[in-house]
Amino acid sequence: MIVVSDGAGDCASVSLYLGVGGAMRLIRHNGSFFDSIGGFYSVISATQGGWTFLSSEGRYMGAAGYGDMDRASNPYYSRLRNVFGFEPDGFVRLNRSLATWHSSFRRPYLPELIEILGRPIEPRDRWNPDAVLRVEDIRHEPHTQDRVDKAAATQLVFEDALFHVVDHFIRSTGCDRLVLSGGAALNALANMHLLERFDEDYYARVLGRRTRLHLWVPPTPGDAGVTLGAAYSFAGSGAALRRPRVRLVS
Repeated sequence: MIVVSDGAGDCASVSLYLGVGGAMRLIRHNGSFFDSIGGFYSVISATQGGWTFLSSEGRYMGAAGYGDMDRASNPYYSRLRNVFGFEPDGFVRLNRSLATWHSSFRRPYLPELIEILGRPIEPRDRWNPDAVLRVEDIRHEPHTQDRVDKAAATQLVFEDALFHVVDHFIRSTGCDRLVLSGGAALNALANMHLLERFDEDYYARVLGRRTRLHLWVPPTPGDAGVTLGAAYSFAGSGAALRRPRVRLVS
């Protein structure tokens, strides 16, 4: 199984492939930039964490570790989970009655989401920690328990969505080997929890097999890995072994 989960990929944000006999075959994709697991994480981490996009996600994942990671007691989790509809086909769909980042990144929340998380931090008030020399020079909101609980809730909802995709894929293929790629695969905490979720007990209960999920995440699963993927694809095609014909022109 190969799952590609991006903030926004080419024509889709979640794509499923099967690798068979050294070749990849597209099974299906969600056909949407906006029903995106990674996009959800980027928007919430920026608008609640106070950092700019592409600098916020990893820091928010770290902040989640200081929050309440218990689904039963986190004060934001149960309502924030409604940001996604968990579809029978194994994909998730953005709840357009809560969020508007599918049409406006500048005004991404509808009133119900503001009621859950509070108002989003405005773009002018977010800062890029990768573009300053001294973090001490930046003024930002204090790190309260309330804020890290929101980070934890965001992480939990992200993981729920990823579990939903992988669970359906496993049930439909019976496979126990997963390659996870795309920018969302940089969420190392979710990757660890994938292995805990789809363990020996899961496979015995769901498929009646004595195995567990085996996971591989490429070392650069995000955009920076595209060039490596192109090189691997070229090498795997056998083209690298064929000598090009050269004709000298005088």
